[in-house]
Amino acid sequence: MSKKLTEKYVQEIVKEATKRVLRRQSEKLNEKEIVKLEKRLKKLSDKEKLDYFEEAVNSVSKDISQTEIGSEELLEKIDASLTEAFEKKIPELLSKPILPPIAKTILIAIGIISVSILGLVNDDTPYRVEATIDAINPNPATEGEAITVVGSGTTDDPDGYITAYEWQIESKVVSNRERFTIENLPVGRHTIEFRVRDNNGEWSEPAEAYIEVLPLPLPDLFVSEFSLDPSTPVQYDPVSVQIGLRNQGTARSGSFIVEWRAGENYREPACTWQVKSLAAGEERILTCTYEGYPSWYKRLTTRVVLDPSDEVVESDEENNINRATISVSPASPAVEYVMYNVFREEESVVEGGLCEDGTKNCRKDKWGNVGGGYYATVDKKVALNGHPDKLAKLILEQGIDDKKVLAVGETWDVGGGWALTVTEIDVKKRTVWISLSYNGKPIDDEPALPEGAVYTYLEDIAGETDVPMFVTYMDSVFEGATTNMVQLRYTWVISRDVP
Repeated sequence: MSKKLTEKYVQEIVKEATKRVLRRQSEKLNEKEIVKLEKRLKKLSDKEKLDYFEEAVNSVSKDISQTEIGSEELLEKIDASLTEAFEKKIPELLSKPILPPIAKTILIAIGIISVSILGLVNDDTPYRVEATIDAINPNPATEGEAITVVGSGTTDDPDGYITAYEWQIESKVVSNRERFTIENLPVGRHTIEFRVRDNNGEWSEPAEAYIEVLPLPLPDLFVSEFSLDPSTPVQYDPVSVQIGLRNQGTARSGSFIVEWRAGENYREPACTWQVKSLAAGEERILTCTYEGYPSWYKRLTTRVVLDPSDEVVESDEENNINRATISVSPASPAVEYVMYNVFREEESVVEGGLCEDGTKNCRKDKWGNVGGGYYATVDKKVALNGHPDKLAKLILEQGIDDKKVLAVGETWDVGGGWALTVTEIDVKKRTVWISLSYNGKPIDDEPALPEGAVYTYLEDIAGETDVPMFVTYMDSVFEGATTNMVQLRYTWVISRDVP
């Protein structure tokens, strides 16, 4: 029972007891005896007053326990004991038996008994322990910032003191000290609770507060716009490129690179820009002119990349790429890409060859050679490096089952002025030496080729560089009846006559 309720019960009991004593003996009171009693009371010390009413107090309180406070039986018991004590003790204050005490005397008795009873009841009541969160600094905090938290505790017990502290964040104990510092709280709103324990082992109710952690001020780069003019490019025709950038973060960026690849899988970017800095909220437009797509495409993915080397730390690293799907209209006539037989059958690339998207030297084969597996054609003529306006006649293309065997010193007249002579064969080293000539004049003399190698003769022609002109494959080296032999396959040859 609370102290307030206990006082209320005691006051009501004593009030009723006083009324009954006065009511029983009021007809016997006289003024002289009242004055005499008042003088006697004034001379009594506090100790004497307590002594006089000790018996009444003991009678009332000796059987009181915490669980009984407030019960009807106890209230009746206190009422009866007080009434009896008043009637017995008050006459002893005078020199002779007198009538019952006046109201003032009863009120003095009530005060003494009330204090005694309340003291007895409160002996069994736990003292209140309270926790207070005094400071959280800073709050709100920035992500990664150290946060210092301070708390204190109090107890109603005049002899009591705080012996333990406990802090919890999201129901997890993080400290047992009065003051502590925490770092690396994630971004968001966090509940922190604090409680204390006194020397009697009583824990307080937890005090509660909130810690707000805000994200670091960082830049956030993204592509706000991207366009090509014309929107559907035509093969070989120039294309105007426009890219819009925006920093939608909360801090200025450092220097970064912007790349645009005409095709997502192209080896090199078509346009590159260096941006020194971009303030928070700032936008910028970048432009360039692309010389033209080397081929036509029904469907092609083009890509813009901001900060490809991740030089700028951003709040969002996942929005730096913008892709767009376009089509490239073919130039007239349309270019078709045909696979070299040596690439189809042996997976060996041809130096200077194309890929199916028209780029040169875009892959490596199992030997580590760089090249391509395709050549371009227009109306059954070879388009040099994929350009339909630079056409050459295909002189020879061996089928996948065709073979040509040559002995040392033997010359193969391929046609179109081309001839290949085997000058030496080392069977043990599985190596062949050949000489290539055109119209009887050597143009590529005695390169050493291991078995399984692709021989490619490149030439700058009609304004194009590194055009494959003569391709053949060293299929096998072996000993013949009288001399060493080499078997050639997948031979491919074009004319030097380009209109």
